[in-house]
Amino acid sequence: MQAHHVASRPNMHRSEKIRTPCPNWPASVHVQDGGIEERPNLSVDEIRRRLHATDLHAGGASPNNAKELGRRYRVDSDDLLQGAIVRSLCKRTCRPDLPVELFLTQIMRSVGSSVARARVRAQERRGDFEYLLGSQIAAQPVLGAEERLRLEAERRRYAGLLDEIAGGDELLTALIDGIGQGLCGSALAEFLDIDQAGLAAPRRTLKRRAQAIARRERLFRADAKELPEEGRQRG
Repeated sequence: MQAHHVASRPNMHRSEKIRTPCPNWPASVHVQDGGIEERPNLSVDEIRRRLHATDLHAGGASPNNAKELGRRYRVDSDDLLQGAIVRSLCKRTCRPDLPVELFLTQIMRSVGSSVARARVRAQERRGDFEYLLGSQIAAQPVLGAEERLRLEAERRRYAGLLDEIAGGDELLTALIDGIGQGLCGSALAEFLDIDQAGLAAPRRTLKRRAQAIARRERLFRADAKELPEEGRQRG
């Protein structure tokens, strides 16, 4: 049923009010005899069916939007899109008249904005990773010159690897710093001044880069399990 708004003239009796179509009324809301009724948002199953019917391959609308927003907000486009898909199945706020591609784009834009704001704040406390192992060296009993040189070389090596993982991104640098302090979950999000949805994309990027460098440097323990398929493919 089409939505209407009520037009009236001065001194018009209530029963004489004119109902005319309202062109600006959202499609998810319509008027019945009993008043305004809102159509329910899509369920998780309905969103999942729409996602299955959407072209999420390279060149599709959503991947292209992810690339554009990824460049704008300096976020990996695949991580951005994957996070939006997961988020779309949790938010349950997709209106029935809203194309799922637009819904994903709205989520990606929100996440990207959150990441960009957190990155600006991270610039204020940007540092490097030269502190790594410094406290451990200082806490050691009297070390011989050879052992101290070995620990210093090891510290510099791992500091360089972490710099490589961060890739000059202030937010990833702050994320590594927070993880190094033992923070996780909501405490890590609070440290970065970002919400959980915004935290997901840089964490995926960090994990993928760390896995690639760990393979290259052969840093996995002998009993470590194989990397997940995603890590092996993307490097």
